[in-house]
Amino acid sequence: MKITDYELVDHGIDGEQYFPGCGVAFTPFNYVVTGCGDNPAEAYDDATEQMATMPECDGVDFAEFDKRVLKDIGKRSFPRRPFVSAKYGDDSHYYLSIRFNVEK
Repeated sequence: MKITDYELVDHGIDGEQYFPGCGVAFTPFNYVVTGCGDNPAEAYDDATEQMATMPECDGVDFAEFDKRVLKDIGKRSFPRRPFVSAKYGDDSHYYLSIRFNVEK
Protein backbone atom coordinates (compact mmCIF):
# COMPACT_ATOMS: atom_id res chain seq x y z
CA MET A 1 0.00 0.00 0.00
CA LYS A 2 1.14 3.52 -0.78
CA ILE A 3 -0.31 6.96 -0.15
CA THR A 4 -0.40 8.36 -3.68
CA ASP A 5 -1.44 11.92 -2.96
CA TYR A 6 -2.39 13.91 0.08
CA GLU A 7 -3.30 17.35 1.34
CA LEU A 8 -2.54 18.82 4.76
CA VAL A 9 -5.30 21.05 6.09
CA ASP A 10 -3.98 23.20 8.92
CA HIS A 11 -7.04 24.29 10.91
CA GLY A 12 -5.00 25.93 13.67
CA ILE A 13 -6.25 26.44 17.21
CA ASP A 14 -9.97 26.07 17.83
CA GLY A 15 -12.36 25.16 20.60
CA GLU A 16 -13.85 21.66 20.67
CA GLN A 17 -17.40 22.97 20.41
CA TYR A 18 -16.57 25.21 17.42
CA PHE A 19 -14.36 22.98 15.28
CA PRO A 20 -16.31 22.27 12.07
CA GLY A 21 -14.50 19.07 11.12
CA CYS A 22 -13.09 18.15 7.73
CA GLY A 23 -14.40 15.96 4.93
CA VAL A 24 -13.63 14.77 1.41
CA ALA A 25 -16.80 15.94 -0.39
CA PHE A 26 -16.02 17.83 -3.61
CA THR A 27 -12.30 16.96 -3.36
CA PRO A 28 -10.23 14.40 -5.29
CA PHE A 29 -9.53 12.50 -2.04
CA ASN A 30 -11.14 9.32 -0.69
CA TYR A 31 -10.04 9.47 2.96
CA VAL A 32 -9.55 12.06 5.70
CA VAL A 33 -8.28 11.96 9.27
CA THR A 34 -8.12 14.83 11.73
CA GLY A 35 -5.62 14.97 14.55
CA CYS A 36 -5.53 17.27 17.53
CA GLY A 37 -2.91 18.20 20.07
CA ASP A 38 -1.22 21.13 21.75
CA ASN A 39 0.75 22.08 18.62
CA PRO A 40 1.04 21.17 14.91
CA ALA A 41 3.50 18.33 15.56
CA GLU A 42 1.18 16.63 18.07
CA ALA A 43 -1.82 17.09 15.78
CA TYR A 44 0.11 15.55 12.85
CA ASP A 45 1.21 12.60 15.01
CA ASP A 46 -2.40 12.04 16.12
CA ALA A 47 -3.61 12.12 12.51
CA THR A 48 -0.98 9.67 11.24
CA GLU A 49 -1.67 7.33 14.17
CA GLN A 50 -5.30 7.25 13.07
CA MET A 51 -4.22 6.55 9.48
CA ALA A 52 -2.06 3.65 10.66
CA THR A 53 -5.09 1.93 12.24
CA MET A 54 -7.13 2.06 9.03
CA PRO A 55 -7.32 -1.23 7.10
CA GLU A 56 -6.84 0.77 3.89
CA CYS A 57 -3.40 1.83 5.12
CA ASP A 58 -2.18 -1.64 6.07
CA GLY A 59 1.41 -1.87 4.86
CA VAL A 60 1.97 1.87 4.37
CA ASP A 61 5.49 2.95 5.32
CA PHE A 62 4.70 5.91 7.57
CA ALA A 63 8.38 6.75 8.13
CA GLU A 64 8.65 7.37 4.39
CA PHE A 65 5.38 9.30 4.41
CA ASP A 66 6.69 11.55 7.22
CA LYS A 67 9.87 12.24 5.20
CA ARG A 68 7.78 13.07 2.13
CA VAL A 69 5.55 15.48 4.08
CA LEU A 70 8.54 17.21 5.73
CA LYS A 71 10.19 17.63 2.33
CA ASP A 72 6.96 19.01 0.84
CA ILE A 73 6.52 21.57 3.62
CA GLY A 74 10.20 22.49 3.61
CA LYS A 75 10.90 21.60 7.25
CA ARG A 76 13.35 19.32 9.05
CA SER A 77 10.83 18.54 11.80
CA PHE A 78 7.21 19.23 12.48
CA PRO A 79 6.58 22.62 14.11
CA ARG A 80 5.89 22.83 17.82
CA ARG A 81 4.53 26.39 17.52
CA PRO A 82 1.97 27.79 17.85
CA PHE A 83 1.30 26.12 21.16
CA VAL A 84 -2.10 25.92 22.81
CA SER A 85 -1.56 27.71 26.10
CA ALA A 86 -3.86 28.12 29.09
CA LYS A 87 -5.14 31.42 27.70
CA TYR A 88 -7.17 29.44 25.13
CA GLY A 89 -8.95 27.39 27.80
CA ASP A 90 -9.13 23.67 28.47
CA ASP A 91 -11.37 22.89 25.51
CA SER A 92 -9.07 24.30 22.81
CA HIS A 93 -6.71 22.23 20.67
CA TYR A 94 -4.58 22.51 17.56
CA TYR A 95 -6.26 20.71 14.64
CA LEU A 96 -4.68 19.34 11.48
CA SER A 97 -6.34 17.12 8.87
CA ILE A 98 -4.83 14.91 6.20
CA ARG A 99 -6.90 14.14 3.11
CA PHE A 100 -5.37 11.31 1.10
CA ASN A 101 -5.69 8.51 -1.44
CA VAL A 102 -4.20 5.03 -1.20
CA GLU A 103 -2.96 2.78 -3.97
CA LYS A 104 -2.81 -0.97 -3.54
